[in-house]
Amino acid sequence: MANSLNRIIDASARDRATRPTDRLVADIRDMVGSRRHNVGVTPLETLIDIVVHGQDIAVPLGRELAVPPATAVTTADRLWW
Repeated sequence: MANSLNRIIDASARDRATRPTDRLVADIRDMVGSRRHNVGVTPLETLIDIVVHGQDIAVPLGRELAVPPATAVTTADRLWW
């Protein structure tokens, strides 16, 4: 499963890399409020990705990205499960 998921991610990234920046930004903005998640993963794994990778981006930029306490607890519980 991991290999096929990695192939899907790779193909998707390569496809999106060919798009103009304004289209990428518009695509991201269009996802605000969406409940969709990646094929093969649960909404909980999607939440973990958002929390962890949001920090991956914010920390090097010197930005603070607050995570609601309940979300942080849910994420931490799943990671240490």
